[in-house]
Amino acid sequence: MDIKQAKSYQFPESVAGQDMVCDLVFKKKKVKFFLLVLSATVLFFVYVNQLSSKLFDPEKENYPSTPSIAISSDIQTLQNIPDRPSNHVYPLKKKVNYESSHPISLNTVELETGNLNPPTQQWAHAQIYKAMVYKNWTYPSVNEWGSCSSKTYYFSNLRTIFTGTPKTGCSNWLIALLNAEGVLRKEIDPKNVKFVHGGLTTNRRVSAMLRKKLVTPADLDKAFSFAVIRNPWTRMVSGYRDKVSSEKTQGGSFRGIGMAIVAKSRNISDPELLEKLYPTFDEYARWLVFKNGRLDAHFSPQIRTLCIPNAMYDYIVPLEHSARLSKDVWRRIQASDTPLLGSYDKSSDPRNQKSAVLAKRWLSQLPSEIVNQLYTIYEADFILLNYSNFTHPDFPLPLHF
Repeated sequence: MDIKQAKSYQFPESVAGQDMVCDLVFKKKKVKFFLLVLSATVLFFVYVNQLSSKLFDPEKENYPSTPSIAISSDIQTLQNIPDRPSNHVYPLKKKVNYESSHPISLNTVELETGNLNPPTQQWAHAQIYKAMVYKNWTYPSVNEWGSCSSKTYYFSNLRTIFTGTPKTGCSNWLIALLNAEGVLRKEIDPKNVKFVHGGLTTNRRVSAMLRKKLVTPADLDKAFSFAVIRNPWTRMVSGYRDKVSSEKTQGGSFRGIGMAIVAKSRNISDPELLEKLYPTFDEYARWLVFKNGRLDAHFSPQIRTLCIPNAMYDYIVPLEHSARLSKDVWRRIQASDTPLLGSYDKSSDPRNQKSAVLAKRWLSQLPSEIVNQLYTIYEADFILLNYSNFTHPDFPLPLHF
């Protein structure tokens, strides 16, 4: 007798007949319980396996709809690229040696003290144009701010557009801009990320404002625009310290990603054990290589979040020189009394700040093939401001002198 027959079976009066049917029903319950346990086990292992490859895909942003040219791992020389397009108003001060950005070629570079001063805006714009040539991009005839990522904001009272790329001091800048806009009445801790990037800034995203007709393209065309860019090496280290490390001062806010890195690197599936573990920088670096730039905006190349090439910024701020250049930004938007909060680091010299010091130490300990693979992924970011390698005496400053 099978289970289907047992369901319609009329219980006999004999005890033996009743026992036979009860045994079939009990076996059915055991099969169901076994299948339930098996399904739960399979789902758990699928979940752990996907932590590092599926669950943490890049956040769904409105990235620029521009051709994505694969970055070559070969060293390319941009000496033959024109310093500026014929219709560009920012002439290049002098030729820039692109090869000096490559990890392998910087060991013999001598100290250039001029890099301690901020680069001119003319140089910055011309260097960004070189990055665009490298990516085979061109500016449109009219700025297309509506095609930018959701990290681009418009402050109507200031008539200012700002792109806040994660890990370039964007929280500090957003707080300062909100303060200058007149919407903040008390000081905010930049580490209170949910508040900083919540309702007060969500309704200032350019793409959303255009969609809701809260701003017009004509308004944006008249606005002052700027963005902050950072050395990819120190940004990479900052992302590790701030988001996935065990550092008590700021680490661990992306705990799930940190656990996923450990699960993949050490082949660990026990969730209770994973809760207690944090990835090393070596494991983090190899995870970045594994993901090949397909990451959350805190870890992906900056050029994906910037509005380039959909729009041309009026002003470029290298994070390493933000203490000095921020004063110029405030003067341009007539908010000179607005203070820019400092970083977590007490050192005012970017060469001595903790992320720069740790970058030199940790990157030098990685295998050269990992360093070169990382450089290939973030190569366009290095070209943006001709950023120095961690072996350079002026690291992490742009090499413009």
